[in-house]
Amino acid sequence: MEIHLKTSQKNCKVLLYERQAIVAHDIKMTLKKENCEVARINENHDFEKSEKPDFIITEIGNSSINDLQKLRILNYSSKHKIPVILILNSFEISLDLLPRLKVIGKITKPFNSNEIVNLLFQSFYKTNNN
Repeated sequence: MEIHLKTSQKNCKVLLYERQAIVAHDIKMTLKKENCEVARINENHDFEKSEKPDFIITEIGNSSINDLQKLRILNYSSKHKIPVILILNSFEISLDLLPRLKVIGKITKPFNSNEIVNLLFQSFYKTNNN
């Protein structure tokens, strides 16, 4: 029996910010197998015009994401209480902006995309069983 990520009667919606195309593609294909709708966003993404996602997966690191986009993603997540998975480039990253976020997990490159699926499942079932 397969279990897929669904919120109410719709597929799970994920916004993905990852600059490396191969990593983004791997995450997207892995989540599609779980019936998630994944929208890869870039630095110019207009959050106000997009549908509210169930989760945000974002690369965050010393040089991987510009400060303006990082703040836009984090503010959007905080405002709408959207769970976030952080993709880190190293363990030595200051996470001082994160206390107000609903961070459900952090993974460090290199990683297996199934780690993201596991984090989403854990968050999804905690949220729906409380």
